[in-house]
Amino acid sequence: MLNSSSVSTTIKELIATQPLEFTIAQGYFSDILNAQLVIFSLLVAGLVSLYFIFNYKISKSQVQKIEESLQKKFNESVNKLKGDLRAELKLEIELYKKELQPVITKHENEILIVKGQAYRALAELWGSQKDYRASFAWWIRAADSFNSADSEALTRVCLSLAREVVEKIEYGFEISTDIVGEYQNVMKKIKNTNYKIEKELLEKALKATLDKKLETK
Repeated sequence: MLNSSSVSTTIKELIATQPLEFTIAQGYFSDILNAQLVIFSLLVAGLVSLYFIFNYKISKSQVQKIEESLQKKFNESVNKLKGDLRAELKLEIELYKKELQPVITKHENEILIVKGQAYRALAELWGSQKDYRASFAWWIRAADSFNSADSEALTRVCLSLAREVVEKIEYGFEISTDIVGEYQNVMKKIKNTNYKIEKELLEKALKATLDKKLETK
């Protein structure tokens, strides 16, 4: 049988070892809990980071879309404005041209009249020098200028005087092919409806002169 003293000793030893075992168990479970908390914290931190990253990407994408949309609208507005300005400018230019056209035509005709008068003076000068070949060429040029200026009276005068001069040329070879070519180009521009008679008489006189040949014995 156990004596009372040994029982007492055993009880004391059990009591002494129980707090140590409890402390070890408490530390073990505390470490596990801390590890779980760390893992949970890391998971939460990761999820929060992913959330912010995802939101940042979405926000950045939205900002880019907004910027692209605004840029597109801006470009469309600029292009529309450019198109409107071009159309308006073109219309204004056409209106100015329409308003100025009579003035421009008048000045152009005045310049052509001055040229025609200068050619006429040269034709008279060469005629006075009895160089009828040169005089004929200048009368044709004068008729061309007056016709372009819509001066019917002066055109008729030049055609008639060109006929008179060409009849005075002695031989056909005096009239060069260049003068004949220039004459033909001018006659194409002078309308038959207004100067039919003058053109026919001039054409007849020119052909007669071209047929004049140097007589050989």
